[in-house]
Amino acid sequence: MVARSSKRDGGPQRRGWKFPSCVMVDPKPFADLRVDVPLTHDEAERLARDVLQDQRQVLEYYLKLLRDPELAEPIRMAYIDSSFSGGESLYADTQAAYASAYPLVQPMKAALHFESADGFGEWHLLMSARVERDLRVMNGKDKKLCEIVIRKLKDLSHGLFSEDNQRRLNSTKSDVPIYRAFVVGDCRLVYHIHCVPEYGVENVEHQVLRIFGIYTLAELKSLGSFWDSVGQQLNRSGRQYVRRCIHRN
Repeated sequence: MVARSSKRDGGPQRRGWKFPSCVMVDPKPFADLRVDVPLTHDEAERLARDVLQDQRQVLEYYLKLLRDPELAEPIRMAYIDSSFSGGESLYADTQAAYASAYPLVQPMKAALHFESADGFGEWHLLMSARVERDLRVMNGKDKKLCEIVIRKLKDLSHGLFSEDNQRRLNSTKSDVPIYRAFVVGDCRLVYHIHCVPEYGVENVEHQVLRIFGIYTLAELKSLGSFWDSVGQQLNRSGRQYVRRCIHRN
């Protein structure tokens, strides 16, 4: 609806235009967005711009997640339908896939190209590309935060699974827990206990800590039930895999 020109004032009255009193506006969509119902044309246009900007930021964030190579497999397993025949055979197939993707579960020195791996324990850390990237960015922008994250990784590598270090992130519907570990402020490490073949040795496996990434609480909240889906897909790797992941060596 456009305001008409008035000869008396010589121009349109768009800025002062209001919704006619006879127009019924459903307030629920505005209440859901926690905003007031716009009363003028300018308020409606401004609200539309704000909503579109917010939606654009959300879309950009999810597109960024989809481009993360470490999340490609969990997303594929969660949302692309596949037929599974036999948990034990799937477990073997999964282990073979991981063996080819990660031929060596290396210590931190090799994974991050740090000068020294001193201080890390017996638990090997299988880190995603996201973790390595985030640590490199932190090391350049905030060395103190980077040091705190590395200290937390060292704690986990020594098996220091305190209450703060293993708060369950996914629901109990999944037999394979995914944990978040407190780092500092709203910064969290997300990981789970994974089982991989010993490189070059047949029928020998060992547990590692698979580090998914470094997330803020806001990022974890925005992911919603994503980690539930990841945990449920890990369940489908077979009973043997689940038992080996849950058992603490």
